[in-house]
This record gives sequence, C-alpha cells and structure tokens, in this order.
Amino acid sequence: GLTATCMPRYIMDLTSRDNKIENYTSATDMARLLKSLYAQQILDPPTSTQLLEILKGQHVRDRLPRYLPKDVVVAHKTGLMKDACHDVGILYGRNHDYVIAVLTTEFGSYTQAKQAIGQIGRAVYQYDAGEPLAVAKAVRRKNPTPAKAKAARGREGTHGPGPPTPATGSRGATHRTPRVA
Repeated sequence: GLTATCMPRYIMDLTSRDNKIENYTSATDMARLLKSLYAQQILDPPTSTQLLEILKGQHVRDRLPRYLPKDVVVAHKTGLMKDACHDVGILYGRNHDYVIAVLTTEFGSYTQAKQAIGQIGRAVYQYDAGEPLAVAKAVRRKNPTPAKAKAARGREGTHGPGPPTPATGSRGATHRTPRVA
C-alpha cells in the first residue's frame, strides 16, 4: 500500500488546509502507484489503459517533459500548490519505460522547481537513449512584484489533466515493466 500517504481532506478544500489539515505523500508512494497502474495490478486492463491515456493527455508540459522532444510520450500528473511543485509520471523511452516521481517544497520559486524537474526528465530520457548527459541551463528571472506573483500562483494552481487524446507511439503495458528512476 501507500504507507506514506495520508489524505484527511478533499484536494481543493482550502479552508481545511488553512486550518493546518494537510494531505501528504512521498515520491516512493507515487512511484509505487504509477508502477502498479502501468502493470495493471490495481485496476482491470481496460480501466488501466484508459487512465494512462488520460495521463498522456496532460496539457501542462512545463515539468517532466519540459526539455524533451515533442514526440516523447509522458503519462503524468502535475501538482502545484502553496510552496509545492510536483510532477509524477511514466516516461515512455526508446528502450525502456521509466516511472519518475519528483516532489518539491520550498524550492525558491515555481520556475526554478519546474526547471529542475524538467532537467530530471531530460536526464532520464538521455540515459535511456544512451546519450551523454547535458543538463539544460536554468533561466533566472527577476522576482515579480508580490501582486504579479500572487496572480501567477492563482492561475497555475488550476491545471489538471486534459481530456484523453490518442497517444502516438504508446506501447501496451502488459509486456514491459517500467524502471523506477
């Protein structure tokens, strides 16, 4: 099971969050969950496939797939709230598929956290392809005014996976086991 995950409140129940009631998990639990989904161990095969297709349709590509070629398939779920910036997913590589779970808190800025998560996705992709590692250079920007930063946080916290879309280059989950990166 998910031994480090506790969800005592609804996801967007901000009143409970303000009262210090927090949900929490770990990268290990999220990786375990995705690996089990991929292996069709927690849901029946048609439902597992449908859920993976939904995750492949994620429109927010500013984290794990940030520095990847557009044709690389990543089934993932982002998270952004308060001081947390996350992305967990399955990167469908040329040679192997990889489960990647990156959870950050108090990283400095959302931009820096997203860039770091993107560099991790790129490193896994390069490793799978047998390419030498080349870390993307982080772009530093001036800190926005507090009002602009607050407005940006409000917009970013509303993203979720988009509708299911046909994935090109996807592979069946029954014959491969993803590696945990």
